[in-house]
Amino acid sequence: MTDPAAPALGGEASAPRRALDASIAHIREELRRAGVQMLGVDVLLALVIGIEISPASALLWFAGMQTLQHQRRRAALAPQGAAAADPEAFIRSMQHWWLLLGFGRAAVVALAFLYGQENLEVVVTMVLVGLAAGSVATSGGEVRLMRAWTFPALGTLALAWAAQLDWLGGTLALLVLALARLLIGYVENSGRQGRRLIDYAVELETERDRVRSANAALEEAGALLRIERDRAAAANAGKTRVLASVSHDLRQPLFAMSLNTAALGDTLERIDDPYLARIEAGLRRGLTQCRGLLDQLVDFARLDAGSVEVRWAALELGPYLQALAAPYEAAARAAGLDWQLQLAARPLHAWTDALLLERLLGNLLHNAVKFTPRGTVGLRLLPQAGTVRIEVFDTGPGIPAEHQERVFEEFYQLDNPSRDRSRGIGLGLSIVRRLARLLGIELHLSSTGTQGCCFELLLPASGGPAAACRPADGAADDPAEAMAREAFAAESAAARNGKVVLAIDDEADLLADLDTMLGGRGYRVLTAACADEACRRARQQPPDIVLADFRLRDRQTGAAAVQAVRALLGRCVPALIITGETDAQNLAEADASGLRVLHKPLDGRVLARAVEEALAGQPPGQA
Repeated sequence: MTDPAAPALGGEASAPRRALDASIAHIREELRRAGVQMLGVDVLLALVIGIEISPASALLWFAGMQTLQHQRRRAALAPQGAAAADPEAFIRSMQHWWLLLGFGRAAVVALAFLYGQENLEVVVTMVLVGLAAGSVATSGGEVRLMRAWTFPALGTLALAWAAQLDWLGGTLALLVLALARLLIGYVENSGRQGRRLIDYAVELETERDRVRSANAALEEAGALLRIERDRAAAANAGKTRVLASVSHDLRQPLFAMSLNTAALGDTLERIDDPYLARIEAGLRRGLTQCRGLLDQLVDFARLDAGSVEVRWAALELGPYLQALAAPYEAAARAAGLDWQLQLAARPLHAWTDALLLERLLGNLLHNAVKFTPRGTVGLRLLPQAGTVRIEVFDTGPGIPAEHQERVFEEFYQLDNPSRDRSRGIGLGLSIVRRLARLLGIELHLSSTGTQGCCFELLLPASGGPAAACRPADGAADDPAEAMAREAFAAESAAARNGKVVLAIDDEADLLADLDTMLGGRGYRVLTAACADEACRRARQQPPDIVLADFRLRDRQTGAAAVQAVRALLGRCVPALIITGETDAQNLAEADASGLRVLHKPLDGRVLARAVEEALAGQPPGQA
């Protein structure tokens, strides 16, 4: 049964108080259990005394002992006693009762040795020795209680045997004293050990509470971190959605400007007006910068949000780098720079994503050409154990050591305190690092700080077979290819007159701009806002080619509209998809249509060239 006055071990009391409380609880429990045994012992002694000495003496002694036992139990077991408020006062009270009971035992010794026979002395001695051993338990480790009972009880017994004045009595007296000392020492040691255990338990519980507090603090911090992580993830996702939406909405007017700028350029081919030519060149230059900045912002947002899908494939790097380097070689030579392209003697293959690698290398090559005022820019491909090494190097001004880590941070630029927009917005190298991490590429920068930079990329090697990849649409043409395309354009100029173009877009202004640009080139342009309207237009005038925006109203897609027109006409009409989408899932869906996909805001001349190639049945060029 649980003692209602006993304090819980896990309370807030100090170690000494808790040790005292534990002793009190033990004393109360032992007294509760020992009541019947004590009564039995007292009955036995009373009977012996009554037989050997006198019933009156026995009755008087028994009544006195039972009164003392009852009062001690009452004081010890009271539910609202001194123990709850003042444990020390409780122990002092118990000490008094133990002392009185010790004198009660001394009284029976006196009766036995003064009036009894030798047998009675032996019986009383044996009973008191047994009671002394039992007092070890009932004292609860409190040596004060053990002494209070032992000194009168066993002290009187030792004196009684010593008073026999013979060797047996003296020996027994010494043995009783030794027993008393032994029992007192045992209780003292057990009390000390109990207090040590309590102290240790207090330390353990203190550590447990400290650990619990630390765990609670960690859990709280973890919960806050999870909340912040979820908030950051939601912010990232929201930022990506906003940027994707803004990107799509910005690409539309930029595309419209590109179409009108292309129409202006076509007009300038028929008239000689230097002033308009400067305006057209300025518009084209501004549009090119806008497209670059917009692409960088969208790339950064998608990489930061982790929404870029990697399409792994084995890639043969030699032909790939030759095709990728061509426009940058042309740009370098146009800027008066020397160009070097060093390829390995044997085919080298890497496990990577060709389009993402193009973005990464394109950023590095673009920076190398833009920031090198004189000297050399180049690209180097080298084999290395287990990897393939690509180096982009230049002899430009270099990057000081203290800035070589910071240049990879977003929006950080060297020597551009006025934030000259012609030098970009400081996202190029940040995108490079994110793309390198995404593709598992080790990226290293070495620079003397005064002249020259070398960006070293270590790509995972692949044993092939390599995918036949070339850089994606959007790279500039090299001079030879540009001349070939101009010849092709001249040949197709006569053929395109009267050709019917069906343009599908849910923005009327953009359709008008398409009509302006393509109509100026001799095409007849039909416009439609949805698949149903496109089919009606096609039924009235079958088109020679279809241009369709990928995302239309009411969840329609341009790919579905093209398929509807083809089904109506019963033939595979050439078609192009034009999209401002940046979402990976939508782009994958557009690619899965099997149609050539052009990305807004592409240059109007690039669109015109793509239309001519599609009508001529030629494979896509670099649009």
